[in-house]
Amino acid sequence: MRVCVLGYSGFLGLNLVNHLKKKNIKTVKVNLRKFYFLGNDHRDKILKFILSFDVIINCASSLQPKNESDFFLNESFPELIAKKNLEYNKRIIHISTINVLIKERLDIYSISKKIGENKIKNKKNITIIRLPLIFKKINKQYVPQGNLIKLFKYLDLIYFPFYPMIFPGHKYSPLNISNLLDFLEKKIFSKKINRIYNLQGREKKTLWDIFYDIAKRKKKIVFKIRINLNKKSVPIFIKNFLKKRNNFLQQLFSINHSKKFFYKI
Repeated sequence: MRVCVLGYSGFLGLNLVNHLKKKNIKTVKVNLRKFYFLGNDHRDKILKFILSFDVIINCASSLQPKNESDFFLNESFPELIAKKNLEYNKRIIHISTINVLIKERLDIYSISKKIGENKIKNKKNITIIRLPLIFKKINKQYVPQGNLIKLFKYLDLIYFPFYPMIFPGHKYSPLNISNLLDFLEKKIFSKKINRIYNLQGREKKTLWDIFYDIAKRKKKIVFKIRINLNKKSVPIFIKNFLKKRNNFLQQLFSINHSKKFFYKI
């Protein structure tokens, strides 16, 4: 089995490549950061190389899309490789986000991922895996990787005597990356294709729960900012403004990422 991982420099891609190599699965990684700027002939050569492998796992994504290249990666590249794959019949595992299922998520990342996913839903040999918040733990402690890096950096501001944080913030069912890697390994060898998996962890956590756990380990003084903007009395334009934020301001409007039924691992 030969696997090609796209987007290997991110949190998931980096851990996935290391995991597969430890399992002695032949793995090649491809960086797509400059793909948008290439001519059609050069693009075609890269796509042919990618599709020379048995399984392609597309982890490539821009978490904070700002320019045409970022939006191309989220919205157009999945369709491009899916169409090219009609000539090759290889298995593609496309990594998406459960944000596409949550109507309150109106930020540009979530919308761009939904656009990209909609373009490949009916394409042949595509498995879509929608992910929740992902974390990594070593010795039962959160590791400063992925989206949690922001919390660690905040708590490392040495000139802060205490650290305020929004309470409760979004509600999650976060997923340990070690469980996710085992799941992805099984999907590489699975004969079941053209499936969609909505993944989640087995525990429910709020932003505050995760923040407090990290702060406690780092022995930092924290306190809650209690703001409830979910009330009906809050103007719609304020709620919509927060839903569109691609930063921590969105956490002021507590969104439940666990309200639907997901596949627990």
